[in-house]
Amino acid sequence: MIITMIRKMALAIVTLCLADSATTWAVVSGKFGYEANSAIAGFVGYPLFHIVKLMATLIVLYGIHAVTRENRKLELVSYLTILIFYALVVANNLCVYVLKSGFGLSLSKLFVIFSAVFCLTYFAAFRMSADVN
Repeated sequence: MIITMIRKMALAIVTLCLADSATTWAVVSGKFGYEANSAIAGFVGYPLFHIVKLMATLIVLYGIHAVTRENRKLELVSYLTILIFYALVVANNLCVYVLKSGFGLSLSKLFVIFSAVFCLTYFAAFRMSADVN
């Protein structure tokens, strides 16, 4: 059961990665907004960037799976953190595209949010008494 959940979460992460690419492309190419991450801002307009980003996401998912093989709770926490992060980014992109106003997310704010979500989900998962390994 836990493996099925992990696979579904990985598929959801890949789907959200694709949604992030599509919504970022729509926002940037439509001049509705800009890429907040200055390190990649010059690349998001190129389709190859989004392919590389998807491949990097797949590598990260595989890496998490390999490193957490003995600790399924940590794997779930990691995947859940990425899911929440991507969902927030996609929601922001959609707001910028549709409403012409986003959440004001900067790279530093996203880092703080990502860290907080990981800590909160980690704390919640490891306080649970059920063993999922």
